[in-house]
Amino acid sequence: MIKVRVAERDAGQRLDKYLRKYLAKAPSSFVYKMLRKKNITLNEKKASGNEMLRAEDEIAMFLSDDTILKFGGEKNIMARDRKAEDSSSIKKPMKLMENLGLFMKMIMC
Repeated sequence: MIKVRVAERDAGQRLDKYLRKYLAKAPSSFVYKMLRKKNITLNEKKASGNEMLRAEDEIAMFLSDDTILKFGGEKNIMARDRKAEDSSSIKKPMKLMENLGLFMKMIMC
């Protein structure tokens, strides 16, 4: 599960258009299917895709990490399997975070 918080610059656009931009390599049929199956929610409620986004809205994607990375959705990852209020926003590419984790392990040893 990945939770994404909508930035101020993305406010005012429809949810489906934002998701197609976020998951750039995913076909639009995949995005709509995930919305219908409730695998993508907006503010912990079922979304149809035509909702207008506001700043600080929370989009939860109940998809595997591999699926999200496969479709190019690695930016603005906020939380993994945690409540939004317990986590902080991370705005770095995944590879950078992996390298940082390896670096921290080397320092701790």
